[in-house]
Amino acid sequence: NASASAIAYESYLTDFYDGLATETGNANLKFYQDNIVAAPSASYPYKTECNTSKLNFTNVDTANRKVYTPVFNSWAADNVHPSTEAYFYNWNTYLLPLINADL
Repeated sequence: NASASAIAYESYLTDFYDGLATETGNANLKFYQDNIVAAPSASYPYKTECNTSKLNFTNVDTANRKVYTPVFNSWAADNVHPSTEAYFYNWNTYLLPLINADL
């Protein structure tokens, strides 16, 4: 069910982050993630719940955890994955500014 999947996702995400922070010895580890965006020909039934889980995870420490919603304006030939150009656009427009703000 969607709720159980979202709860598990959030728990695994937290465990993953905590493990990285422990392994690196960095209690203020910066972590960036994007919300799930549905492709034109794809259906993600748990998209909303997983995105909410990402937000809940981020809200625990907004100084070190960031989440953003990418805008993909072109898709690969499979019409499921964003195009290389779309990934590049999102890197420059959304992710890189978050990283630069933390430097």
